[in-house]
Parts: sequence; C-alpha cells; structure tokens
Amino acid sequence: MQSNCRLQFIGREFLGIETRGDQNVEASSTETVSINTIGFPKLQELAICDCSEWKEWEDITPEEDFVAITLMPCLTKLAIRNCDGLAELPHRLLRKVSSLKVFDISGSTQLQQVYGDKDGEAWKSISHHNPHLHLQHD
Repeated sequence: MQSNCRLQFIGREFLGIETRGDQNVEASSTETVSINTIGFPKLQELAICDCSEWKEWEDITPEEDFVAITLMPCLTKLAIRNCDGLAELPHRLLRKVSSLKVFDISGSTQLQQVYGDKDGEAWKSISHHNPHLHLQHD
C-alpha cells in the first residue's frame, strides 16, 4: 500500500480474525472459531508506505496470543515508511512472526522515537523472540 493512502486503521480482520463489536466470535467460552490457522502463509515482504493518516494497527488479544495460530510464517521484511501517524506496533502479533529479519521504519518519526533505541523496552518487546531482527531507519 502506498502513495497518499487514506488508511487509518488495520484491524485483526486483516489477519482473518473476525470480531463482532469488541468480542471474538466464539463457539463456547473455551473455543474460538473465528481464527484462521495460518494468516498470509506465503507472504515474504510487506510494505506500507506514505500513509500519514494511519493511526492504529490493532494487536491480537492476549487470548489469541495463546491460540495455536501461525501468522505470516514466511515474512522476512516489514517496511512501514513515511507513516508518521502510527506511534505503536502490534507487539503480540510481531512476536508471532518469527521469520522476520528486516524491520524498516524509515520516515516514520513516531515509530523511530519509540523503537529506534535498541536498548529500549519497546524494541526489546518485539525483538526478544527474534534475536536476528535488524532495524532500519533514517
């Protein structure tokens, strides 16, 4: 996605997780039926660029974090360039993407302030499960 995109929000539906209001669609209190087992199984690179109005990328819930789902198992590069409105990443989601090698936040000022310090808690939160993750930024 790029070029003056009007994207403002990416929800969990992007990954195949459906919601009704604020709740997951559930078959019972212990079984969630709305989650695909593999989200984007062949995606290798994802670039979202020039989306200055993008404010939120919704994370998976703590409950979904423990469900046996695989998200973007082949993703090696994630680029979020020139997206100044986005200030936080979906940490639980990114921890499930263990194949990620390159994370590019060039031109995304707020993300650089939050994740640019490799000794900071935000960077450690997403890189802890993936010690080979490399950060690129201006």
